[in-house]
Amino acid sequence: MRKFGWPMLGLSMAVAMPCDAAAQESDTEEQAYEPDITIRSRWEDNPAHGSDGDRLLRRASAGRFGYVYLREVPIPPMLVPDMGERDVMVWLDVDLNSAGNVTACTGDRLEYYYPQERRFEDAPALPAELAEEACGLSRNHSGFRPALDQQGSPVSSTASARVEYSWRRPLTGPPPAPNPPDSWVPSVPNRYMFDYRDYHRWVSVNRPDGSQFLEEDRTRPRRAEVDLVISADAQGAITECTISTPSGIADYDNASCPALEAAGVELVQSVRDFTRILRNFPVRVRWNRTKMQVVMPGKPVGPMIIGDLTLDPALTAGIDISEVARGRAELTISSNGELSFCEISESTGHDYLDLLTCRHFAQGLRYSQPINAFGDAAEGRISASVDWNRQQIYVRY
Repeated sequence: MRKFGWPMLGLSMAVAMPCDAAAQESDTEEQAYEPDITIRSRWEDNPAHGSDGDRLLRRASAGRFGYVYLREVPIPPMLVPDMGERDVMVWLDVDLNSAGNVTACTGDRLEYYYPQERRFEDAPALPAELAEEACGLSRNHSGFRPALDQQGSPVSSTASARVEYSWRRPLTGPPPAPNPPDSWVPSVPNRYMFDYRDYHRWVSVNRPDGSQFLEEDRTRPRRAEVDLVISADAQGAITECTISTPSGIADYDNASCPALEAAGVELVQSVRDFTRILRNFPVRVRWNRTKMQVVMPGKPVGPMIIGDLTLDPALTAGIDISEVARGRAELTISSNGELSFCEISESTGHDYLDLLTCRHFAQGLRYSQPINAFGDAAEGRISASVDWNRQQIYVRY
């Protein structure tokens, strides 16, 4: 963290500065930007399977948290004219050995980011010299953490990495205000409302006419259900429709989205400006021959861990964990409430503890059955943090 000193304000500040001092201050302002180079390679962007096709216990990543800051590394001269107004991002494809060292690296593409406008822009081509420069940084400074197989052994793997070149201006102005007292709790609106019943008073789906999109066929099964995910604009026109769970009957599956798009949806007048309400909105279409019924979603119930969330100290008996050993695991819970897979998304910093984390979730805990928004048993996910120093599991439901 940078620390900045602030001059004492007094009468002496009114004295005119010499020309040399003014010029020196001007040069300081021009040099206010400082180089900032980051290598990012997040676990979710990298392959989940090893070279043998088996699922990995932990995917490869840059450092423990998916990024590595490079200190005192200069911006390449070829990029200096571009810096200040936009950031330069070089995407790479790298091969890693079991020690996390880069054995091969190729440039993928070049991308620009404009911080003031908060937008990305694809560059026409990635110069070979810039790709080699970025590959050199990934070989010498990346600090990749290798992938682990299901037995907890490091294995070779591939990864997608991004080298970000940017210039950041140090903070100017007065120091930040002091923190509020501990008893003060800010009011934060809940932006992630999973109870879809709240939407029923704002959104209604017009009843589609299935006979316009499906011909009568007595040989076809009479009933079917198709789950869809839709998005709509402020006028109620469906802009995107995809099948999340097909019925297995091609005629019903192929007709569901066109019929729903033709019918559209209606939004209450007071919320028509809030088009984010219908982003990836689930609906179910029930077919009875050529008749359609649209079912609105209810409240899904995600899986929960049943039992004590305290870790048994005997699990780490004889293991030196004097350093910080906190990690995160992504748990996949099957429709019958059993753990079907565990993957480390944030390493504890110790390969053995990463393996022990997933073993504990597989052998020492039970889980509730996930229920989707339409009342059916479904697959669910749990993101759990594990603190081996405090022997505690933290889950945010």
